[in-house]
Amino acid sequence: MDKIDIAIANRKGELAKKPNFTGIAKGYKITGGKLTSEVAIIVFVDKKVPLTTLSLEDQVPPEVEGIKTDIQERVFKVLRTQRFRPAPGGCSVGNYRISVGTLGVNLWQGIQKIILSNYHVLVGSSGQLRDNILQPGGYDGGQFMTDTVAQLSDFETIKTDEGTENIMDAAIAIALNQNDLDEKILDIGKPTGFSELQLGDIVHKSSRTSVYNEGKVIAIGAEITVGGYNGSQAKFVNQIIIDDIREDKGFALPGDSGSSLLKGTEIGGLIFAGDGDIGVANPIMPIIERFKLTVDRVGPPPQPTPSQCKWGNSTAHILNIWPRVARRRGRFFYLNP
Repeated sequence: MDKIDIAIANRKGELAKKPNFTGIAKGYKITGGKLTSEVAIIVFVDKKVPLTTLSLEDQVPPEVEGIKTDIQERVFKVLRTQRFRPAPGGCSVGNYRISVGTLGVNLWQGIQKIILSNYHVLVGSSGQLRDNILQPGGYDGGQFMTDTVAQLSDFETIKTDEGTENIMDAAIAIALNQNDLDEKILDIGKPTGFSELQLGDIVHKSSRTSVYNEGKVIAIGAEITVGGYNGSQAKFVNQIIIDDIREDKGFALPGDSGSSLLKGTEIGGLIFAGDGDIGVANPIMPIIERFKLTVDRVGPPPQPTPSQCKWGNSTAHILNIWPRVARRRGRFFYLNP
């Protein structure tokens, strides 16, 4: 070990107690926003704050055992494209026939635990009831035989004929094994209920691509046309438009489709579209009413069926492998890669 390694070994316990600490490393110092060739002790924090707001004890010293330090703002998170068991909201999911989107949240339909996401994530252009739902989605390496967590059970068909309107891009899938689905949403926790979002509300979401971000509701009651539904456009009404609080970031990116939009711990919308800058969400209440969903189970635990008794947690599936369907995007587009 060189003297930097020794200094880190000697002092990392002390530095780990500093406010906002997320990690420590030996690495290149960043000066003026540019990476230099100078090696320093890098102290990672989730948020930099002015020194004047910290006591001397809470400050990272400019040097540790004669080695310069550099404070860098970094928040390390697990990749959302990996396999999760149990699978929480905010990770990769998709019908085996399509590319990928985000598992919005795991809710209950009576005694059945279900996945809620978008129609174009769980159904796509050629999906059918009882289709296998993969976590992670096929684009992220999910396999039909090993990564199926649910089966498509219900959806609201998207209407594209002239003069028709839609209020939701939503579908649900029933868990094959309830223990494989986590009711928590990554970085947010378990939702406590549902609410109607208002203009100016501060909201947040957890998604496959943009991970975690916060935004502000900048428009409600929106009527927009979204492209990409089997080469056609669909009109959506009463939609919610959200802008990221960070001015240099888009609120919703490809792969974020299906994300739950929350105010605090209450779900207020389901992200389904964007334009590379803002995000667009369906209001949650029509979705909850349509599929009769709750955040907690209603009724006794489900009893195993004869087939489950015979085969345990296994389920037989028809082995029809269809190619993924390419999608065209309009000005507003749904957010599959």
